[in-house]
Amino acid sequence: MAEVRPVLKANGTANPSLHTWYLVAPAAGANNVVVTYGAGVTGDRSAVHAARTYYGVDQVTPYSAVTAATGLDTTSPYTGQVTVVSASGSLVVAAHIMGGTGGSGASGDTETERFDTYRGGLGIAIMVGQDDAGAASVEMNCTWAGASSVNWASLGFSLNPSAADSVPDR
Repeated sequence: MAEVRPVLKANGTANPSLHTWYLVAPAAGANNVVVTYGAGVTGDRSAVHAARTYYGVDQVTPYSAVTAATGLDTTSPYTGQVTVVSASGSLVVAAHIMGGTGGSGASGDTETERFDTYRGGLGIAIMVGQDDAGAASVEMNCTWAGASSVNWASLGFSLNPSAADSVPDR
């Protein structure tokens, strides 16, 4: 597997990090995604994990237009947002993570939410994943409510279609 971009860390003291990985042409059939922490990682890390699969994606250049943003918000509701340059026939995907003192997350009006994962422990981590049809400029956002403050990170990119398929799909 390879990383889409280096680790994206949110601002503030409860600073969740967002790791986004991809694998081109995985083996056919059911496969597992296994997360292993290094020897120096101990205790409850309040980690959340999610996996998504897509087909019809270009195998040489699977993605483009990586866009990232971070923020620290103290007034609810909070919004994590990235605007991705894309094109008709592409699919824009995004992931948003927040760390704070509780609450819940939800995708914006036009995106299709693919997962909404919560983890409590030493800190709260909520991760939301979504996708939307490609266009010249696609805004991907997520709102969180109910927490007293939120440190967030958002990452979005465009999945490039393969020559044989017109639009990447899930």
